[in-house]
Amino acid sequence: MPRRVIYKEMSWVEIQGRVCECDIAIFPIGAMEEHGFHLPVGTDNYQIEAMCRLAAERVADSVGAVVMPCLRYGSTTSTRCFPGTVNVSPPILIRFLLAHMEASYRGGFRRFIIANGHGGNSYPRQVGSAFCQTYEDAEIFFTGTFGLGLWERVSADPNNVMVGHAGEIETSLMLALRPDLVDMGRATDGEMFGEFLSKYAFVMDDDYGVGALQNRWQTMSIGARGRPYRGNPEYGHELVDEWVLRMAELLEQLQHTPRNVEGE
Repeated sequence: MPRRVIYKEMSWVEIQGRVCECDIAIFPIGAMEEHGFHLPVGTDNYQIEAMCRLAAERVADSVGAVVMPCLRYGSTTSTRCFPGTVNVSPPILIRFLLAHMEASYRGGFRRFIIANGHGGNSYPRQVGSAFCQTYEDAEIFFTGTFGLGLWERVSADPNNVMVGHAGEIETSLMLALRPDLVDMGRATDGEMFGEFLSKYAFVMDDDYGVGALQNRWQTMSIGARGRPYRGNPEYGHELVDEWVLRMAELLEQLQHTPRNVEGE
């Protein structure tokens, strides 16, 4: 039986033993927001959680990294006018993630991979910076659904009209990971970037720093970009497999690379 990698499925005894072998913890971060007519509002969570789990399972015996519970809410200003979207301000998310990582640090973890599944989340890097200033022996790494080279790949594909929200790529990923939650009968042609851009306005907002991009999504009827109807499971599996392989390679590399211990 392969070793468990999902933190919430492990006993405290298992966790105590695991951290003595491997000090790597993966923190998937998602959002709760609309994803067009055909995808669930938890799309960002399902994608990044599953991809992190698959990568950790791939090297469970040789590495043993654990996957922490997904932070299921994110900063979603661009879609907050849609039913189903739950927008949480970055200051709240920062405090929560910092508290989660600090608790894990006290438990013995020292290397943290923050895997962001939502394009609107800019706060994880602030968390990483603050964390490393406090805990000098900690190491923080960042990636995401379109990290590890996947963004360059899908962007370079001439057949991709647009790599966008709830479009062909995300639809394909969900068809590979959670096909039971995808309704391709409702997948349509999404709006293009120019149509989105025309709805944006720059406003001052103390909760979001110096300024924030907001838009008038009430005028939008789809909530998806690009070409959602072109999504297919084969393409999704291809992208997932490539991401999982690269993440597994990163985990192997970290496990066999001495950690920076200058702060100890």
